[in-house]
Amino acid sequence: MNSDIAIVRAPKTTSKRRWLASVIIIALMTGVIAAQTHITQTNAISMDLLDRWYQVTAGEFTGEMADWISEGHQILDQIRQLETLKDQALAQAPETLAEIESLRNQFIDLLKTVERARIAQMSPQELQNMKLEYLAERERELQILNEGRKALIARGEAFLQEIDTNEFLTRHPQQAQVLEDFLFRLGELYYQDSGAEFLLAFDNWNQLAQEAREKGEPTPDAPQPDYSRAENTYLRILNEYPHGKHVDACLFNLAKIYESQDDPETKEKVIEYYRRLVRSFPDSPYLAMVYIGIGDYYFFKGIDQPEDLEPNMRQAIEAYRMVLSTPDTLYFNDAYFKIGWSNYRISQYANAVKAFTSCIEITIALKNQLDQSEYASFYQKSIKYLALLLRLLLAR
Repeated sequence: MNSDIAIVRAPKTTSKRRWLASVIIIALMTGVIAAQTHITQTNAISMDLLDRWYQVTAGEFTGEMADWISEGHQILDQIRQLETLKDQALAQAPETLAEIESLRNQFIDLLKTVERARIAQMSPQELQNMKLEYLAERERELQILNEGRKALIARGEAFLQEIDTNEFLTRHPQQAQVLEDFLFRLGELYYQDSGAEFLLAFDNWNQLAQEAREKGEPTPDAPQPDYSRAENTYLRILNEYPHGKHVDACLFNLAKIYESQDDPETKEKVIEYYRRLVRSFPDSPYLAMVYIGIGDYYFFKGIDQPEDLEPNMRQAIEAYRMVLSTPDTLYFNDAYFKIGWSNYRISQYANAVKAFTSCIEITIALKNQLDQSEYASFYQKSIKYLALLLRLLLAR
């Protein structure tokens, strides 16, 4: 989940080989850290892509690398020229937008090519040094993020202690939206902070568990995430602002919190909040993720209750298919993959083949919009299961 609150810090000099560290750190961030920069952002090319580009192309190059870099700068110039057309009708024309999208895809492909070339040129020692730099930089960035988040939480809690919200709204009813926004952002910060604390506790537990296994001793109980602060804040918003603009987000986040818990009683709350969101917010931007969540609920329920496997899998398939009725195409490959897997579990092999084939097709279509590892995962796994299913069908 993202936060609109930004922590601004002074810029610092970055070594030429820290570009990969920056790429990974940006992907790991759950909050927003805004750094001062000289880079001119375009609407089509995000800031993290531009930052990767300018870092990986820092220095002097010859030959093919120089040609790639020159081409990339030309593409950026073309995009900026198209985005700054004085004729607004022409700037928003379908052919202009299509050209910008085509240039954006060319730029992303070129960026990946340059990054791969830079890595291929590095010696094993340089790669090891880059890894160590990344780990150190990641630790520093996460520390800054965590400290900033905790400071914001402390300020938010202090504010709530200083005012009587009911009295405040009686005197200033026009500020109701401001208070709802404030509580929602505080809930987001609580959620992120609890997640960070859990990861730290899990890392410590993992080390202790490894030591215990080496000594032949019983491993300690694994820690569990505690999202109670975020849970209580989201429930407060539902109670105090039942028609507010963040209600669908609160329902979704509460379902995710209950999904993370092992208590069987909370599992029923998951489906309760998901279905409530679907009923009350048919146009919510969370719908694709909600249908994935509903499908996952019934899929794992079927795994846990093998005597009811088929009815649960069919409900899972129905939910996954609903994803395809939403405009959020980035979840279509996930939906098709899970439709295929659910059909496989109940021996509906022909339907599974169709779903995995569709997963491969949509994954290829979304290649430039997906993370490379996500693309490879869906593509390779779908190919693997498709081959397995075809062997099973031929053996019949």
